[in-house]
Amino acid sequence: GVTTEVIHMLIVFFTNADDLHQAFLVILKCAVPMIVANGLSVMLALFLITAIGRGKIRNAEKSERTITYAFQSALLICVLLAFFITSGFTMALQQRIAKEEIHNLLHLNVNAIPGAIDDVSVSTLLQYNMWIAQEIDVAETVNDELYIALQEEYEVPEMYVVDANGIIVFATFKDMIGKHYTDYDQLKEFNVVYDKNEHIREFESSFHNANVWMRYGGTVLADGGIIIAGYDVSFLVEEIKQHISTTARNRYIGETGYMMITDGDGNIFSSGRASDITNIEQWGISLDNVPENTVFQAKPLNEKAYCMYKEESNVNGKYYIIAVYPETEALFSQRSAVYLGIFMEILVFAVLFTQIYFLIKKSIIKNIHDINDSLEHITSGNLEVKVEVRENKEFASLSDDINAMVSAMKKYIEEAASRIDKELAFAKAIQISSLPSVFPKKKEFEIYALMRAAKEVGGDFYDFYLLDDNHLGFIMADVSGKGIPAAMFMMTAKSIIKGYAERGFKVDEILEHANNELCEGNDAEMFVTAWMGILDLKSGVLTYGNAGHNPPLLRRKDCSFEYLRNKANLALAFMDGVTYQKYEIQLTPGDSLYLYTDGVTEATNADVELYGEERLQKKLNEVMDNSVEERCNRILTDIDNFVGSAEQFDDITMLAVNYYGENKEK
Repeated sequence: GVTTEVIHMLIVFFTNADDLHQAFLVILKCAVPMIVANGLSVMLALFLITAIGRGKIRNAEKSERTITYAFQSALLICVLLAFFITSGFTMALQQRIAKEEIHNLLHLNVNAIPGAIDDVSVSTLLQYNMWIAQEIDVAETVNDELYIALQEEYEVPEMYVVDANGIIVFATFKDMIGKHYTDYDQLKEFNVVYDKNEHIREFESSFHNANVWMRYGGTVLADGGIIIAGYDVSFLVEEIKQHISTTARNRYIGETGYMMITDGDGNIFSSGRASDITNIEQWGISLDNVPENTVFQAKPLNEKAYCMYKEESNVNGKYYIIAVYPETEALFSQRSAVYLGIFMEILVFAVLFTQIYFLIKKSIIKNIHDINDSLEHITSGNLEVKVEVRENKEFASLSDDINAMVSAMKKYIEEAASRIDKELAFAKAIQISSLPSVFPKKKEFEIYALMRAAKEVGGDFYDFYLLDDNHLGFIMADVSGKGIPAAMFMMTAKSIIKGYAERGFKVDEILEHANNELCEGNDAEMFVTAWMGILDLKSGVLTYGNAGHNPPLLRRKDCSFEYLRNKANLALAFMDGVTYQKYEIQLTPGDSLYLYTDGVTEATNADVELYGEERLQKKLNEVMDNSVEERCNRILTDIDNFVGSAEQFDDITMLAVNYYGENKEK
């Protein structure tokens, strides 16, 4: 905004080159308010745009500030400091030059007046002498009567006429007639008239009266003689006064400066500026305590001005010559030069700021962004990305260092991954080995289970155990989460549940005690879904409980598989103090039960389709006449065919039980 307004002011300068004074007056009045207003308005507009874009204006923390912002701020401060320093130096220099010019101009004018006034008396005397000499030269008869008449006509107090031989032929004082003019020292001085044709002496006392001031002038006559006339003060007073007045009125300083001449009391009798005020004190100028030939400031006629005075005296007595130079004109050149210089500096520094900013942004900030873009890909896991910023040696070295570091990271990651894979494989082997792999062959029942773990160590588990000769306990469970923590939690849950079961607790009591124990110290907030049943091998009564697990499928003899749906209670370790419900059904020889985890029904193919409960039920009915082992394997094969090339994300665990009673019948 400031730069734009400065360009506007320069346009005013250059488009009004024929009247720079008027153009500068416009700029002097308008520049500062317009530059400030435009700069502030643009800044305010940008703040509002920022507020709209961000929702609110906030100060970024130092840690959040970009290099661009920090560099821009530092560069702006440096540029502003340089601008103010150079502008201050320029202003001080221009001010000093202006003061010297003002002093020289005023000094020249106040010292020119006394010489001009002295020239008045000289020119006046020479004019009168010339007129007298001309009348003598053209007169038909030259005698004393002519000389006396001319003396009276031109009001000459003293007059001496010397012939070609140097003899005084007429004199105001008769005793000098007939003598050679060189006999008198006062007249001998006029020898120079023969060479210069005229000569004027300074004011001095009369030849015959020391108390009377006279000024003598000599002019050569046509016949070779000399006319010497002496004029007293009274004769020159009016001529000098008139010339002094004319001199002050006609002498100007610049365009608006002027001269003033006052008497010893400060009364103005000549001024180059019209006014009804007749005394300099009332005019606005005081000479008290101001040395001669020194520039001082005053406010004549309420106008700021630079002034200088000189005290003189002549036949009229003491008088003052005062030069007045209005400040607006006196400082015009200095102010216009300063303004123009400051405007040009603003443009130069603005261009300099822009050039440096974009140069740094191109050579540094852009390279940093390019490196950051590459690092973003690297940190997201793409270690194949190479940093290739080589515009200069430093960034080339940085790129090489980053690439070397990434190569080292890849090596370490591969080694760590290999080590972790081995550890996970070992952990998976331990997990699988903890599951029952030997399935008892009893006439009362047939049981089989399998688990195919996903790539990660999971939390699925199954278990079964003969609690006594007549009771078979079995469970299907799924721990939340994956990895080592889930596997460890699975092992804990499996041990706790088996312990309560072997101690003779009922299903609902087993789940309740296991839940409370698992809730203790469960900082990881993990939980276990479980379906547990206890089958009386003699009576065929199955008691079971469901802690948030998938419903199993039940097949009655000579019927198809149907879901055994009951209201499920909360998962184990979800909340302590939970009471679990116990359910009971009567199995008959030939009935079958199929338990599974959600890894079966939620197996997903490449089209993101789930295997689902309906597909599981349909497939079970297709293989219901198979043995429990074949049944589980056929289901697993069907799942594999459905999933295809899609990756297995969850453990696939299932358990099948056939009940035959005391008399085994398939």
